[in-house]
Amino acid sequence: MRFSARRLIGRVARTAAFYRAMPVGPLRAFGGLQYYYARHDWPGVINLARTDLNHTTKYRSSGLLAARAAFFKADDDVAESVIRGLLNRFPAEPRIFDLRADIRRFQGRPADALADAEHARFLIPSSRNAVAKVMRYSYLAHSPDVADQINLEELRRYPRSTKLY
Repeated sequence: MRFSARRLIGRVARTAAFYRAMPVGPLRAFGGLQYYYARHDWPGVINLARTDLNHTTKYRSSGLLAARAAFFKADDDVAESVIRGLLNRFPAEPRIFDLRADIRRFQGRPADALADAEHARFLIPSSRNAVAKVMRYSYLAHSPDVADQINLEELRRYPRSTKLY
């Protein structure tokens, strides 16, 4: 098994706040995010993301964790800035578009949410989660007739998937 400093820091950081003794950098931000997230300390995650945005978005997992925590605590400014930073580094990551679709849906922007869900589905066509979001958000963004057509097309692609119903 290959040694990974990030994996070791992630495991140890969930149990102790040793990240404070580390030099400033992406591994320190990752350790801090893991520490606060394991304790469901959302304000701690948000403060760390706000003060150290560059290092927070260095890794996909830590950036998604920070954006999800900001979304849970309704801090849209931090969530949007973290997602922007993640999209600059990882433009082809479908989980970022998936989370941004949820945020846009919650903000009451169904057309933007549908566009992000469709982009996530485009990046991974076999993702049933992205297809299910496209089907759900199509009713919010389009008329019922257009949404029915979109849903029928998706059901033809996945005829036996129970996750879509």
